[in-house]
Amino acid sequence: EMVDSEGLVQKEILRLAAYPCDLPEQSLICCLAPNCCTCCTAGTRQLGGSNTCKSQSGSDILSAIHSIRRKFPDAETWRFAMEAKNIGLNGVEEPWWIDFPETDICKAVCPDVLHGLHKDFKDHCATWNTNIISKLELNSRFRRLPKWPGFRHFTGGISKISQWSGKEH
Repeated sequence: EMVDSEGLVQKEILRLAAYPCDLPEQSLICCLAPNCCTCCTAGTRQLGGSNTCKSQSGSDILSAIHSIRRKFPDAETWRFAMEAKNIGLNGVEEPWWIDFPETDICKAVCPDVLHGLHKDFKDHCATWNTNIISKLELNSRFRRLPKWPGFRHFTGGISKISQWSGKEH
């Protein structure tokens, strides 16, 4: 219950629609182990395979947390965290989103644009092209691009860039 602008007590319903964050924070927010997928139950070695995996959901995560607590009711924090790690959780016993019953945290987390575009270009497109035509050819093609005012010219290619800052365009 909250007091509205006229001083009346009203029942409020707060809904979490989106939580933009980068991948490590997505795992942390969803109480999953690092690098676990917030969309499905696939492990890192199963991603990209032809088999479909079960969707990940906040209620499944809460069920897993509760099952650990039922199995080890007197476990200390360290023991609980180790048992959680064994099933792909990060050891958080009471997530902050537990009081949002209508919210599926796995559907609410979403990548922020900067990290999403970076991951899409550098980790997918550039890697894919490098695997197809080789680093040497990819660098050669970037070096041959005409110079254009306001855009960076990659005189050494792009394969040796280790830190992308967003000023590369």
